[in-house]
Amino acid sequence: MKRRGFTLIELLVVVAIIALLIAILLPSLSRARELANRSACAANARGVMQSCVVYAAENNDLFPLVVIPTNGNGTTYLLANDASGPSGGVSTSATTADDALSQYYTGSPTYRGNIPASMWILVLKQQVAPKGFVCKSDPVISTPAQQTSGQNFYLNFNNAGGVADNTYSYSICIPWGYDHSGNTNVGAWWKNSSDASSPLISDMAPLSGSGVNPVANTVGQANGAVPTGGPKTWNSPNHLRDGQNVGFADGHAEFTRRPDVGPQNDNIFTTWNNSSGQYNVGTPVTTPGQIPPLSNGGGGMTQPYDFVMVPVANVGGGDRQ
Repeated sequence: MKRRGFTLIELLVVVAIIALLIAILLPSLSRARELANRSACAANARGVMQSCVVYAAENNDLFPLVVIPTNGNGTTYLLANDASGPSGGVSTSATTADDALSQYYTGSPTYRGNIPASMWILVLKQQVAPKGFVCKSDPVISTPAQQTSGQNFYLNFNNAGGVADNTYSYSICIPWGYDHSGNTNVGAWWKNSSDASSPLISDMAPLSGSGVNPVANTVGQANGAVPTGGPKTWNSPNHLRDGQNVGFADGHAEFTRRPDVGPQNDNIFTTWNNSSGQYNVGTPVTTPGQIPPLSNGGGGMTQPYDFVMVPVANVGGGDRQ
């Protein structure tokens, strides 16, 4: 008896059905992967903040912090590869973690106002691994920073011979405040006694005007209103701009659909525009290394209502600024 095989039409039908099933399942699988990444990212933010709490318990209730900047009235900050600091974030003399910590605390070589270096202290203390600062949904970052170079130099969020500032996925609340008398001091929010609702770490903040869905300049919008350009325009680029994970001073983290999560609905990606009388509107970061001054002509932040996350991500180019 001759065995009958599949006809060409039958094979094509089977292939079409399989292709249809794949088309149906792929978005679901992609969504499930993103939700898993959000959970892992939240665990990262929570781990960093809990490590900050442990660090503070052993360091006079102060969260990890390098030397206070000497100028800028609390509005300036440095990145890991800033030219004002050591080349590429590399310490040219530290051959042990203790050596590097000593330089971070004393500012020699210059680490004054270096935001990433403050968090790198946790790596030097072996409280957080470099991969703990990498979000799996970050469209730019895939490789964690190396702790040391081939010469055993201790690095600051850098890969030996690689590009600094492209090895971490999170922004940090600027730790310094300005007292409007010419003094830059450690902000009251950067201590273990800070209110539990204080947001101190988040998915990378977006640079205003970058990417196809840019951050809106939110000045003048009513409290609780949808941002100009749609509800995603404020959000971090890490999670398809659906929202961001935010770590709080008490060590917990949560995924928020909008960044106006500080006390009194403070937008953590902008400085408070106090002329509007609203906290969830403000001026976004547009200049690398500098947060906008307050609208009353001062600088820095007004604890406990204004929290500003830096650095910011160029959504189009991918670099950190």
